[in-house]
Amino acid sequence: MPRMLWLHGQFLPARKYQETLLVPLLSSLADWEVTYLQSPRRCADPPPDLLGQTFPDVQPHEMAEWINSQAKADGSKEYLGLSESLAFLQKYLQEQPRFDVIAGHSNGALLASILALYMERDDWQLPKDKHPVGIACFNGPNSYETEVTLAPLVKNKTIQMPSLHVFGGPTDHTYEGSQKLARVHHPSAQTMEHSAGHLFPTDKDDAVYPAIAKALQDMLSK
Repeated sequence: MPRMLWLHGQFLPARKYQETLLVPLLSSLADWEVTYLQSPRRCADPPPDLLGQTFPDVQPHEMAEWINSQAKADGSKEYLGLSESLAFLQKYLQEQPRFDVIAGHSNGALLASILALYMERDDWQLPKDKHPVGIACFNGPNSYETEVTLAPLVKNKTIQMPSLHVFGGPTDHTYEGSQKLARVHHPSAQTMEHSAGHLFPTDKDDAVYPAIAKALQDMLSK
């Protein structure tokens, strides 16, 4: 049975993906086992109004994040929580059976992508037999701008493992721009587009789910 580790987005708890958001996709991946991992890091920013309107049942104590980008006085950025989240995820992966795919939405997509970059490092303390076959990133074009900034940390490596990047318009960058950003560190990235903006694909994007499921299944044969 293929295994996927799911990393939630900022503010949205892991349970929302299990209860509703991933259900349409998983109907095309019926034989997959999905683990929904909740970050121990509480959100540093107040939630946007749209979150309460769209997910009124989400409580403040459930809102978590993996990484928080803060502007510094000199114009550079500080990435709060990055080292802690990487250490947390590294320990978790060492203790669990191997996951075939590590996937995430938004903030979780950023962490999945950075994790894949770190797996190219010689000093990354995770046995090769615990490395996933590939990663899947949903709605994260800004993540790739961040990766450019973080590139010195990963010695300007590119990701060799298969990767899927699903972008939403029109609130994220143009699809063409998103493709270019994704390929900064993912030269062989497979990309797809849906219409729900930065939200996870919704019911109106039914047609995209079988294509995503096929791409994930195809990863396992590479």
